[in-house]
Amino acid sequence: MTTQAKAVAAALLGACCAGSPVFQMPAHAADPVTASRRVDPAMAANPTRATDWSGAYLGIHGGLIGRGFKSSGATPNIPALNFSGKNNTQSLSGATFGIQAGYNFQSGNVVYGVEAESSLGTTDRKKSTTHLSAEQNARHAVKVRAGYAFGSTLVYAMTGVAIAQTRLHSPAVGLTPRGRKDLTRAGFLVGVGIEQKLTRAISLKGEVDYAAFGESRVTLPGGATKVRSGNLTAKVGLNYHF
Repeated sequence: MTTQAKAVAAALLGACCAGSPVFQMPAHAADPVTASRRVDPAMAANPTRATDWSGAYLGIHGGLIGRGFKSSGATPNIPALNFSGKNNTQSLSGATFGIQAGYNFQSGNVVYGVEAESSLGTTDRKKSTTHLSAEQNARHAVKVRAGYAFGSTLVYAMTGVAIAQTRLHSPAVGLTPRGRKDLTRAGFLVGVGIEQKLTRAISLKGEVDYAAFGESRVTLPGGATKVRSGNLTAKVGLNYHF
């Protein structure tokens, strides 16, 4: 084969290889390992970018509540209540349920706002012929909340004012008549909670809070005593965000 013929054959072979799909490679083929490691630029900039928590919401809650009452010795002494200068301590527990409404503000991942709640409940009432008995079936609160949003999860703390409606009973023993006293008492509240967005408008929350009420002087048929109490509440709830 002549030199000219060899040159023509080489040119034809190169053209055929270039046009064959076997020898073709995409001009911008992506390395599969590199492609699998690609990260969305927005998520790379802020991987904990918060869901929108701002605005008004309304919800319901339910849970358990423990109530502690302590009354001091009465003046004068009430033999029917077995005070004799000693403290009378009681622990009550039961279920609680109610509604809440609030409004959130948001700055980046920081979420803060106000919430009002109203709760009713059922508690066991301690009955004794020698002790003062107590029951508390309603509690209301106004709270300030502040927390940090990790995506669709909000972790927060709260503080505020709680108002409890309490009823005290003294038994009738001997010449001492039966007595009943209704009290509305205010105290401070602190707590923590976590809330998870299930959809854009629905969230599920869990909370634990403690409310402490100051000392109140109570006058009963046989004399007067001082009463103080506190509540520890654990509850879950659902909120609808407007």
